[in-house]
Amino acid sequence: MFGHKFRCQSTERVIEEIRNVPDGPCITFGEDSLFLRREGTDRILSHLREHRRKSGWGCNFVAVGFESLSLSSLEKMKKGKQTPEDIFRAARLLRKYNIPAKGLFVFGWDDDSLESIREVARFCNRERLTAFAFTILTPFCGTEIEREFEAAGRIWTRDWRWYDTLHAVYEPTSMTAAELQRNVYQAYHDMAGTPALIMCAVRSIPDILAGGKHIREAISRSLEALKFRVGVRKLLPAWEETNREFLELMARQAPEAAAGRDA
Repeated sequence: MFGHKFRCQSTERVIEEIRNVPDGPCITFGEDSLFLRREGTDRILSHLREHRRKSGWGCNFVAVGFESLSLSSLEKMKKGKQTPEDIFRAARLLRKYNIPAKGLFVFGWDDDSLESIREVARFCNRERLTAFAFTILTPFCGTEIEREFEAAGRIWTRDWRWYDTLHAVYEPTSMTAAELQRNVYQAYHDMAGTPALIMCAVRSIPDILAGGKHIREAISRSLEALKFRVGVRKLLPAWEETNREFLELMARQAPEAAAGRDA
């Protein structure tokens, strides 16, 4: 985030911590960089496979930072050699092996458009992702994005309450802040509406039929996807009510900030 290096625990230290974890239904790795060091990760997974067979071995859920389906946006994020094709292939593999997956996406990059937001929603439905999170690019203090947006006069509020990746606190280039906010909300709505729930159920049928000896996992993944979307549907009205102050503030101040920048 801040352009500096970070320190990692050694593979041996991680394995030692796993040895001290009591037997239970699962172990959760809350580590965004787990697969950056492939050799170390392979050793960790091998240890789990060899020493936790009694508890059951497998991958019950994975959160994946897909971030964007746009190559230029991925490059802006410095995602290395990741391409949209890599994302499509990863999603297919997760579905093939019935691994429930949550796709994480960030909207608001310079080449993002209303259509690209809709395309991500279609991708989530098409690949039957179990869960998803749509966030908004946020110019956190000390980041390159903050310096770039500040220099261009694109940040319209410094009220830190709204710096949480859920609110459009700057003016995008291809749409207004209000359009970005509204369309991210609409993407959630499109994913949780009645047609989307029906489509989610229908599209899961081929996966279940192809499940073979893993049919239970396929059914479980499909049910989890439906449960997540129903939960999102229940939360949407509350989000709009809770964020009424922000929406009213954006309606007043964001257009003024954009006018001042373009003057």
